[in-house]
Amino acid sequence: MFDRLSEGFSSAFRRLSGKGRISESNVREAMEDVRTALLEADVHYEIVNEFCDQVVEDAIGHEVTKSLQPGQEMIGIVNNALVRLISQGEDAQPGVPRMSPGPTIIMMCGLQGSGKTTTCGKLAAYLKKRGRSVMVCAADLQRPAAVDQLQTVVEQVEEQMPGGSQVHFYAEPDKVAEYGKAVGV
Repeated sequence: MFDRLSEGFSSAFRRLSGKGRISESNVREAMEDVRTALLEADVHYEIVNEFCDQVVEDAIGHEVTKSLQPGQEMIGIVNNALVRLISQGEDAQPGVPRMSPGPTIIMMCGLQGSGKTTTCGKLAAYLKKRGRSVMVCAADLQRPAAVDQLQTVVEQVEEQMPGGSQVHFYAEPDKVAEYGKAVGV
């Protein structure tokens, strides 16, 4: 599914390579590839239509930055539209999850060394600055040092901004996740 989605987006951006500016006709043509890819990925058709219409509206007549090709510029336009769609707001910040008033669960996944632990610390600090309490549940139990590293990062955040951070861990990842979900903050 992700391969087809990725190919659909790539195809759309390739359609714009070599163009001098972003025109209505080439944007609409490119968005047909995006529309097809999203529908094939089982995204609801109303969301797809709203998203594609928004991208077309944002892109038509958009001046291409001199250092970028139209396809590259379109990537930025599509990225901004995706962020707004996922975050459900005009003031959405890339990579910052939308928070509901109650507990919000964020699962960090990635390869070893990809920055999950550091990102957890940064996200904890970001949320604490905004008055949220934070609980981190270490579920990477294949690498013993991972739990210790996560605990150290959260303790550093706690030292800088006292109050509300917790770290929980058990011997089995599914129990860690269930406990964290049950306890909440």
